[in-house]
Amino acid sequence: PRSTLFPYTTLFRSKASPSARTNALFLHDLNDIARAYLQQLFNAHVLTMVAAFRNLELEAFEREAQLLENILETIEQLLSYDDHFWLSPSIRQARTLPAAPPDVDRRVRDVLTLWAGLIRDYASRDVYEIVQGYYRPRVRAYIQELRSELANRQRYMEYGIGHARLEQKYDEIGRASCGERV
Repeated sequence: PRSTLFPYTTLFRSKASPSARTNALFLHDLNDIARAYLQQLFNAHVLTMVAAFRNLELEAFEREAQLLENILETIEQLLSYDDHFWLSPSIRQARTLPAAPPDVDRRVRDVLTLWAGLIRDYASRDVYEIVQGYYRPRVRAYIQELRSELANRQRYMEYGIGHARLEQKYDEIGRASCGERV
């Protein structure tokens, strides 16, 4: 995905006026367009991977799983390039406020990400730290669970042992991404 997007982002920058090429707003928009495109691409490939899983097509499943991990890595990289997509600047700023409470970090995360102590299946937010510490680990756990079931020639994870394992792993990832000890 990164190699596919790079020529287009380079082309857009080269066609922009000289002042736009270094304009933070232009670069933010360019980054945001690429991120939105990758999200849609990710969603389409999830469906393709699940179809390969259900059809017991190991090669197609592995190809799609690898592609999904690459797409998420690229999204994470894009988010890392723009402070707008980071939590840490907001947290640092909140720490400097007079009378900031000792748990200001948690409070800022709660307000900006809707974590409220648990980050389980909330409304999506495109924040670098969430993609890095929450989404990517969850996608890896999901893919690994499907791999395990596929190795046993099982097609559906439904609410059995695999689902319970995945729910437990999701809870661990959520607690870890909120700073709790797992």
